[in-house]
Amino acid sequence: MGYSGREKFAEVEVSSDELDQPLIATFKQAEDGGLMLVNVTGKQADRDLDWYDNNLHTAYPEMEQQLFAGPEGQAVRRKFAADVLAHNDTEEMLQDKFYYGE
Repeated sequence: MGYSGREKFAEVEVSSDELDQPLIATFKQAEDGGLMLVNVTGKQADRDLDWYDNNLHTAYPEMEQQLFAGPEGQAVRRKFAADVLAHNDTEEMLQDKFYYGE
């Protein structure tokens, strides 16, 4: 869980057989109480390089364009979000975090 101004966000680490790197899916609570996917980044953090602020590489590259490009992009994005939330009890756990905080 994290905050940006007054908004709360939750990050979920996701593994995929199709990608070499884990992904970080960021959600926020929508006005209707559901969870909305805000963005997806890759996780390429390297402890040898990222323990200090540097410009040697991007530890968390934006993945939206790569994952959700094309005419079916929005449908693929919705399916991705639904799949992440449906895994185990992820949605319930995130809803609890948004309601009760950390």
